[in-house]
Amino acid sequence: MAYNMSNCDDSRYHNSFHTNTQYASCLRLDRCLGSCSLVTYHNDAIFHLNFHSSLSLKMRAKLLWEYLQLDHGFVFQDFDPDKFQLFGFLDTNVNKIVGLCFVEEVTSANRIILNPLHSSSYSISVDLFPSQFGIVRLWVHHSHRRRNIATDLVNYARSRLITGKCISIHQVSFSQPSPDGVRFAIKYTGRQDFLI
Repeated sequence: MAYNMSNCDDSRYHNSFHTNTQYASCLRLDRCLGSCSLVTYHNDAIFHLNFHSSLSLKMRAKLLWEYLQLDHGFVFQDFDPDKFQLFGFLDTNVNKIVGLCFVEEVTSANRIILNPLHSSSYSISVDLFPSQFGIVRLWVHHSHRRRNIATDLVNYARSRLITGKCISIHQVSFSQPSPDGVRFAIKYTGRQDFLI
């Protein structure tokens, strides 16, 4: 299910979600992020939240995962703390998380086959191609879009997912991309047939 903003009930639910204090507070910076590695980026910061070592950080990551899915308007899949790593972008002016990137290590992926008649529909090739980096979810707050935050997050995550190695752009795969995600993947990889 996705939000239809012309539907009064959907619009009301979407607005109540954004005013829900549980989810609004999960985006604020607090001491919970003190155990993550912060890297200054221009006037902001990018972080890698290693939530595998702490139950409270794991719960925070799960809450961020839920927030991301609800903000998209539908549930993709359950949170798997043993599989994913979390990278985030922090706006230091307001101490708020404005970008999230959940990633996982993979060994192979398919290629996307875009439908030339409908840009939002696609199929997937049957052939497998080498891939080491899977973007499970990528999100940037609506007020911070068009500022290269998604690109910066993915670049940072590519350089940190496997210690001592920067993964090639051509080995990045995108899981279940939205229409905006398809456009981002094409621009980011420079390929119409990016990995999925």
